[in-house]
Amino acid sequence: MISLSPRFATVMSVLTVCILPMFLLAALPSRLSGVLDHAWLGAAIAAFWASSGLTSVAAGRLVSGRGPRWGFLLSSAGTCAVLLVLCAVRGGRVLFVVAMVTIGFLYSLATCAANVVLSERGPRPGQGLAFSVKQSTVPLAGLVAGVVAATLAGDGWRTCLAVAAGLAGLVGLVCSVLPWEAAARAPARGLLSMRNARPLLVISCGACLGTAAANAFGAFLVSGLVAHGWSEHTGALVLALGNAVGIGGRVIAGLLVDKVSSGHFVIICLMLVLGACGLALLASGSSVALVIGMLLMYLAGWSWPGILQFSVISRQVTDAAQATGIVQVGPFVGGALGPMVFGQLVALDGYPQAWIVAAVSAALAALVVFTGGRVLDGHGAGFSAS
Repeated sequence: MISLSPRFATVMSVLTVCILPMFLLAALPSRLSGVLDHAWLGAAIAAFWASSGLTSVAAGRLVSGRGPRWGFLLSSAGTCAVLLVLCAVRGGRVLFVVAMVTIGFLYSLATCAANVVLSERGPRPGQGLAFSVKQSTVPLAGLVAGVVAATLAGDGWRTCLAVAAGLAGLVGLVCSVLPWEAAARAPARGLLSMRNARPLLVISCGACLGTAAANAFGAFLVSGLVAHGWSEHTGALVLALGNAVGIGGRVIAGLLVDKVSSGHFVIICLMLVLGACGLALLASGSSVALVIGMLLMYLAGWSWPGILQFSVISRQVTDAAQATGIVQVGPFVGGALGPMVFGQLVALDGYPQAWIVAAVSAALAALVVFTGGRVLDGHGAGFSAS
């Protein structure tokens, strides 16, 4: 089982505070309407994910050379600083986009650092659960953003962002004083060879398709339910409960992969297929089908990212930071493209057709991830840098 140590709690906290600003923007559309209209709000959120994806490989290289403690300190302190600037400066929509680009890079840095800690320092038993719990910081941040927005939105968006900045600063302070055992500094590594990187790139492409579908689901679920005739209040409650179910789904997935020694990529593919079925059900006009589809997405279709990272690292990759830096390019890019493409499809053809396209994306993701997993398993015990 995972150890609930101060170090693991710090890993969870850093990841949560780094992705929290993105969720706060999504939770405060009316309060931010004077600065960001819907188009610019979408652009700011997309900028976060695009920045995370485009800087992921560089972040992996930085963490590989400087160590995870440095990554945690920079990401938490940097997030705090950026949010304080947003609160203090009377900037416009461009400033928000620049801020999200910066925080996106910091989140990528924190993710690579967390993967290094969980792979190189964490105990081997329960490691799959550890990665899944780590990925639960995404729905956890959504819950925190909902609570902050619900309780403090009346005081304005600056108050909400100031609270997030305070949390990030507090986490950064903990990172600076927490005793980290001095792991031996690894020698500078070259880039992974193309032969070793190829299966990782294939898996990253599959993860891009899967995350595009999942993030479109998360971004448009409430508005889709409203279009179906549900009230916005009910949709918000469904979103909150869904995030809680999503946390449970990720924990269950982690427990499952810890019980089996092989077939991890098959499990991921099955989860993606179940998610595709759930998205297809959302396209129907039945309320029962909507509920079943949402449960399938939260329990399976959105709960695979943690065990994907674990499955890559458990293949004894010698450089966890670089390997996961390559793999997570896809999810970050998919996170940016999915909602944008889905929104255009809704505008053109409506929600049923858009949900079907998302289902096809998730199904294709299962096929691509399965192919990349087969190639990765064929490499045997590990990778080396060139």
